[in-house]
Amino acid sequence: MKLKEIAILAVALSAGSLFGATAIGPVVAQQARRSNESHIPAGIRYLQPLARVESTQNLDLILGLALRNSDQIDGTIQALYDPTNPRFHAFYSPEAYEVAFAPSAASLASVTSYAKKNGLTVVDTPGGLFVRVRGSVATVERVFHTKIQTYQHPYEARTFYAPSIEPEWPSNLPISHISGLDNFFTLRPFTTPCKNAAEIQTPPSGALWGQAFRKAFASDVEATGRGQVIGIFSLDGFYQADLNAYQDAAGVSRVTVNTVLTGSATGSASSDNCEVSMDIENALSMAPGVKQITVYEADYSNASVIAQLAEMAKPTKGEPLPGQISTSYSFFYDSNVYAALSRFSMQGQAFFTASGDFGAYTAYGAYNQNTPYPPQDYPWITSVGGTVLVTDSNEAWSSETGWGGSGGGYSPWQCSDSTFDIPGYQTGLSDSSNRASTLARNVPDVAMPSTNIAVRSENGIWSMTGGTSASSPLWAGFSALINEVAVSKGLGQLGFLNPALYDIGRNPGYATAFHDITQGSNSNTVDPNQFGAVSGYDLVTGWGTPRGQATINAIIEVSTPKVNCAGLATLLADLEKQLASAKARSHTPACSGQALLLCVREIEAIQQQITAETAISNKYCHSAQMSSERPVIRAAALPLMHTDPLRWASRAPFSLGTAVTNEFAEYRPTCMWVKQSPMAR
Repeated sequence: MKLKEIAILAVALSAGSLFGATAIGPVVAQQARRSNESHIPAGIRYLQPLARVESTQNLDLILGLALRNSDQIDGTIQALYDPTNPRFHAFYSPEAYEVAFAPSAASLASVTSYAKKNGLTVVDTPGGLFVRVRGSVATVERVFHTKIQTYQHPYEARTFYAPSIEPEWPSNLPISHISGLDNFFTLRPFTTPCKNAAEIQTPPSGALWGQAFRKAFASDVEATGRGQVIGIFSLDGFYQADLNAYQDAAGVSRVTVNTVLTGSATGSASSDNCEVSMDIENALSMAPGVKQITVYEADYSNASVIAQLAEMAKPTKGEPLPGQISTSYSFFYDSNVYAALSRFSMQGQAFFTASGDFGAYTAYGAYNQNTPYPPQDYPWITSVGGTVLVTDSNEAWSSETGWGGSGGGYSPWQCSDSTFDIPGYQTGLSDSSNRASTLARNVPDVAMPSTNIAVRSENGIWSMTGGTSASSPLWAGFSALINEVAVSKGLGQLGFLNPALYDIGRNPGYATAFHDITQGSNSNTVDPNQFGAVSGYDLVTGWGTPRGQATINAIIEVSTPKVNCAGLATLLADLEKQLASAKARSHTPACSGQALLLCVREIEAIQQQITAETAISNKYCHSAQMSSERPVIRAAALPLMHTDPLRWASRAPFSLGTAVTNEFAEYRPTCMWVKQSPMAR
């Protein structure tokens, strides 16, 4: 297939498919359509409804629309993180992402028009990917031909609501999935609540807080995160006075902390706002020189979670785009969440999450807490486990063991959802000692301390707490240090770190780049035999914790482009042809009327692509130092995007081990978790 047929921006050429949708009339006038993804939690098939949900209760919903070129997203991400590919780290801006992948303006218009005509209030279109609506239960049931009922939760002491009938909508309406029709999964923080912890006057000697984190993991690092922005995903507010007191006591300059609100969030702190306070404090402790920390606060609703993720990928409220994001909250999985999460890696945004605080993911057939809570095992974010750190009298690193509560294991959702097939960067890791899966996504990827953490929260209270909630923001802060160095070297933001982390882990320099944690386990009462911290990768601490500048240097080294200059030259020539063709087409009837805007956006996006690729070519292919800096790895041209829908699990990019064979097609284990799987709908 010709390159121009698979280049990123060629998607805009099929104007008929982009503008074919029109405003939809009444529901009853159209043939019914359902999503390929069920909206009914599988668990309720065993439950009897308690009652109908009150008809006047309002629901906030996210109407998801199919992404353009969704089958090419995996291949695109692979290219963006393959240092031998001309597309390496040529990340999308939020605007360029929308040109290539977001639903068309006509599709969004058709869905918003339909919603308004049928009595739903259109709130906004988060990230250009979704339509957020609000309406009473009675209206939702009427518009989508469903019934919302309450049930007793099968393993939590609460009731929940969910549809008992699959929702339907007109067949020509481009809705792919609706989020917010149920609250089966609880949105929650991971950390141990501070209000149940012992209140202290000041952090005790030996506590981990403030400068102690840098003394242990970045003592030789000059970078402070200068110019970087950290985003914190939160479901609670904080007290600025607590942050000021923390920074003053730690002897660091005050960092700018701003809040962006979504849904009904008000910015007010709850009675136990320990989670968000610890997230902010740990991040700024590791990166005290960051430009800004933005706390994105959503309310406890599924629709707000997705709207929040979309805002972090496409800021609309004046905040800068965060280069690294941390969350210590769990939410849920569905195709709309997948679309929101995958966008971060394509835009060069690193996303970190706590791996969980209940030990090994081993109880794969039971309802209990030993499960990976979304998004802990999503393949395109970095999952952070926990350690117990011991320092010397100067607070320098002395030793570490794996924390017993560190969430780890393999994704149970893989049995019913190929999203969680083992990613290419993890293939070939499994052995008899670490007991990692050869089929499913393994967790965690790396680790940071999770015990003995001092936190200032609740408007004036110091307390001691912990959990992997403490670990994730520390890695977000360390990512800010890495990116400051990368930007200073002309490499730009490095984005999703896992390909680089696993590349380092497989090479001889691993021991100098990471503290390899070989003691401790996350075994629990459900299964006392899983898992142990072992040499190399393990399911307790991943690859371990960073060794300061050595870690940064190693990540910079493997993240440096190994440019295919011949392929890049071919790519630029083809882009110039596409640009000429697009300009010529802009003067034809194909670009008249409503289609003109899309044609203009196509031209602008191609021009942006040419500018980005030319910069790479000038830096690495026309430099006298090129031969010593960036060896040419390949001679053949490489496409911008793969037309085949191969997942990372289907082959191992950048020679990360033996590619997975066809066992994915031949074998998929019995889905023991079907009642709990977030996608077992």
